[in-house]
Amino acid sequence: MTISNNPAASGSAFTLDMGKDSATGNQVQKVALTEPAGGTFITPMQQAGGSVTSLSSGAITNPTSILTRPANTTPYAANQLIASSTTAGLVVVPWFAIATGAGGAILPRVRLSTNARTGWGGVTLSVCLWSAAPTYTNGDGGAYAVATGSASWLANFLITLTQYGDGASGAGPLTGANELALKLASGASVFWDMRILGGATPSSGQTFLLTAELLN
Repeated sequence: MTISNNPAASGSAFTLDMGKDSATGNQVQKVALTEPAGGTFITPMQQAGGSVTSLSSGAITNPTSILTRPANTTPYAANQLIASSTTAGLVVVPWFAIATGAGGAILPRVRLSTNARTGWGGVTLSVCLWSAAPTYTNGDGGAYAVATGSASWLANFLITLTQYGDGASGAGPLTGANELALKLASGASVFWDMRILGGATPSSGQTFLLTAELLN
């Protein structure tokens, strides 16, 4: 392979010679590259049609969302809903936003932290994502039972918390696959809910902060 330089008034023109096929002796390919005065090479593929199309690269974002549970300390049992209200009809489903409305994103993992200072180490939480907010048969502390929303279900993540002095935190991967390829039909909101897979005693008004690891 050889590269030859042919100076030009508007820049430099280079020819990339790929040489000859060793078996047949035929010329393989020659590619012309043009460097304009600005110093950016223009390839023959970019010159097609007389214009260059600019493509945006993906962006990594970490949108967050907070769930605040009720002001009680009633212990949770396995498979109970953790929510904003003990009344099913008053549950507000938390959400985070992807970068583009009706856009897409890759989501391999979510992180979760809580402000509880004791008692949450080793607790495993199941987090589901939804394209629209589901409704529930029960409120906080009741059995996890979705009343409506099955068509909006997107994914499930399992997170086991580690306890620290000022709170507990953990991260979990997508269950059943390596990553979620998400494409919303409209809007930019992704809703989430959470159930506990083992027992734990909450603090009054305990908060949970979800962080999504997104490639938009």
